[in-house]
Amino acid sequence: MVVVVGTPRPPVPRHRSAGIAAGLAARIALAAARGGARVELVGKIGDDAAGDALATALARAGVGHAALLRDPSARTAALSREPPPLERHDLELALRYLPGIRVLVVAEPLAPDAREAVDEAARFHGAHLVLITDEDATAGPGAVPERTTVLRPPDGDPDGFARLVAAYAARLDAGAPPGAAFDAATAEVGASQPSSPGGVAG
Repeated sequence: MVVVVGTPRPPVPRHRSAGIAAGLAARIALAAARGGARVELVGKIGDDAAGDALATALARAGVGHAALLRDPSARTAALSREPPPLERHDLELALRYLPGIRVLVVAEPLAPDAREAVDEAARFHGAHLVLITDEDATAGPGAVPERTTVLRPPDGDPDGFARLVAAYAARLDAGAPPGAAFDAATAEVGASQPSSPGGVAG
């Protein structure tokens, strides 16, 4: 199973082409589901009608939401401006609901203690961790888990990058070695390789 960590956002009304949901995490999860992978999304949305609609739309597209947390203090419609941060206790709770994680994709910046919770979950499950970051991934609270890929998103084409990450995660989930999975995903999407500060680690 592929688990994507990051808050989905409602599509911007004036950009209907955004589709079901906005935000990199949602794009990756939707692309992985379209490719046939079993996908769960870990994020935080409002406990409101707009949140219900967003979760339902994602589920209809094949993205699981068993670990999509509902925040009664957040309005889903406002997430495009200010998504609520994912905290350590959020991630610990959410990741407990998801047995059999093989690939864990972190699609948005996390506070150090929240990143630590994700690292611990990756180690516990023996999952391959994919970190998407503009920062030095080694600057977290401890050593990066052994099976980790660190990718720096390109300046343009967020949809193409999301498809690349989704294809890579799906191949890892299917048991391909990281290098072969990344090469195949790059060839499938037809993208040039993004800047990868940490490289593809076995």
